[in-house]
Amino acid sequence: MRALGLAGILCSVAVLGTCISLGGTTGLAAGAAAAACFLLSARALAPGEAPGESAAGERRFLASVVGWAFFLRLAASIVLHATGTWSWFGGDEETFDLNGRVFAGWVDGQFAIPLSPRFLGSFEVGYFYLVGSMYSAYGLSKGIPLLVNALLGAALVLPVHALAGRFAGRAAARRAALLAAFFPSLVLWSSLMVRDVLALFCLASVLLVADRLRRSLSPANLLALVALLAALASLRTYIFLIVGVALAGGIVLGQRSAGRALLTGALLMFGLIFAVRTLGIGQSELERANLETLAQHRHYNALGPSVAGSLGSEDISTPTAALTYLPVGMAYFLLSPLPWQIGSPRQILSLPDLVLWYSILPAVGAGLVWLLRRRFRAVLPLLFTVVGITVLYSLVEGNIGIIFRHRAQIIVPLCAVAGAGTAIRARARARRNAREAPRGWESPRLETAGPLDPAPGRALGAPAGVRLPAGPA
Repeated sequence: MRALGLAGILCSVAVLGTCISLGGTTGLAAGAAAAACFLLSARALAPGEAPGESAAGERRFLASVVGWAFFLRLAASIVLHATGTWSWFGGDEETFDLNGRVFAGWVDGQFAIPLSPRFLGSFEVGYFYLVGSMYSAYGLSKGIPLLVNALLGAALVLPVHALAGRFAGRAAARRAALLAAFFPSLVLWSSLMVRDVLALFCLASVLLVADRLRRSLSPANLLALVALLAALASLRTYIFLIVGVALAGGIVLGQRSAGRALLTGALLMFGLIFAVRTLGIGQSELERANLETLAQHRHYNALGPSVAGSLGSEDISTPTAALTYLPVGMAYFLLSPLPWQIGSPRQILSLPDLVLWYSILPAVGAGLVWLLRRRFRAVLPLLFTVVGITVLYSLVEGNIGIIFRHRAQIIVPLCAVAGAGTAIRARARARRNAREAPRGWESPRLETAGPLDPAPGRALGAPAGVRLPAGPA
């Protein structure tokens, strides 16, 4: 784990140094945001709280999982780009490549504007600047951005592992880490030169730092949350708005002290209002946040390529129509592509992801029920975030291909919930087997101490006396 932390620091310093060498304040700000995101997350994720052999064992486990996750993504990226099949998954990589080249040319004085005119007024330019900075420093090759995406995809294991450990102990953390490392769609999006993996990394890190802030209202935690939200805003502004509101509500309701709840909520809401009203971040999205605009967006969304599978243009322009369609839209968002919607070879590629996704849904349900009963305050920020993202996409998405891509934004946090659910079910089976075992048979230990379990059965940061089903690691 220390080696991984060092690698993250070196990567961040390299990105920041590259942007500094470029000059331009815009590129510097984007690079600094990316570097701060990586550094703050690495600081927040280091599982070094518990000394002893168990901490060393957990570091070895994480090093192994992250290493295999990185090489899997790197191999997938090489295959996709050597065969040209990367183009099957949409044209976003071409968009980022083109704007990266424009930004690199602007830095070198070849162009008068840093991006193509379509994106000049947008706040979602962080990944353009990041790619352009790397192009200017290392040449017009996709190799470095793809390598960074593979690294970020592997590093995504760390916040998911830590978040699940805080929820339900070491066994849950390990199961969640394996899901995040080898979930097919997460591997895919981190093997392409798209912004999704950076957005997912920021989202998972935001939820982890928010849990720290809920437990301890400190300047360091608040600064880390602000930096990560700023990075998220430069990637997907509407997700920044959803997550900001969800965290404000979840952290306030998750506080035991009324005074600290009011203070935390006031700080978060003031920051969100300041970002929208003064900096203009997300202002256009809020101005267009009405059912008529969502209905128009969904109509254009449904006009996507037929190979991706259109869901038709449903009318959601009135409250009644939106509420009527919402359950149907949620079913599509959570379960598409359904078996009868799979026809083309490209859609068949989604089968491994669907099989795994369907198989963990019972564990997600079990984990969510257990967390709401035992860790109600802790799970609220994650729950509000997942619900907000799900409702938005359920109303807006009209294309199966886009649903498959955007569903990763709830898969990542739900990996932590599924880790808790599988650990709880494993513990229940072990106890049941122990009861059914003949006399004289010694059952295996059901609880073990580890880096995320400072005491047997107690999760990191859990109140004294609270016993958790850590399960066999």
